[in-house]
Amino acid sequence: MNSFIKSAALSIVATLCFTSAQSQTILSNLGNAASGRTQAEHDFFSPTSMYTIFSAQSFTTGSGASTLNSLSPSFVDGSGNGLSIGLYSDNSGTVGNKITSLTGPSVTTSGVFAFTPVAPTSLAANSTYWWVATVPTDPTTYRYDFDLTTDTSSVSSSGWTVNACAILTGINGWQIQSSSAILFSVNATLIPVPEPSAVAIITLGGLTSLVCLRHRRY
Repeated sequence: MNSFIKSAALSIVATLCFTSAQSQTILSNLGNAASGRTQAEHDFFSPTSMYTIFSAQSFTTGSGASTLNSLSPSFVDGSGNGLSIGLYSDNSGTVGNKITSLTGPSVTTSGVFAFTPVAPTSLAANSTYWWVATVPTDPTTYRYDFDLTTDTSSVSSSGWTVNACAILTGINGWQIQSSSAILFSVNATLIPVPEPSAVAIITLGGLTSLVCLRHRRY
């Protein structure tokens, strides 16, 4: 009987703690109208004549920690088979240090394509991150165009927000485009926080176990 009671209590705790841990599209502005484009591009004309631009997009998480499952930018087109997307920290409102790389399909046409972290990646609560699109700068031409919008609103079930995008074209560093955003979505799994009732059951279960052990001894 005691084993049955403890098993039932553990089952209830698991239900209370983990039913909310589900993968979901937690942030999206894909429903906004596209009004332009930005690039991850490297045009090579000669060793002394080339043009390079990288693009980045920032977002801020809500009040709960989470695990990143994927980022899905909206592409206009792509060519060159050289796109790299990475997740970066925020450094006082601009792109910070790289956290992880993301892998995805070879993009050659328009559409929304998912890129997934190469390793499990945790996102802290109430924190700003950037995803950054780059291409190699070797003697080859690469070009990936992303849909850009001037509507900076977004849809989120957990208080996440879409922030500004940025471009990098040379030695002047990242240039923040405060009135524009790349169209994209984030899929993540919120890390559940045990409900007070679950904590109470855990405490009760521990006390019950102690009582049972004491009865067995005497």
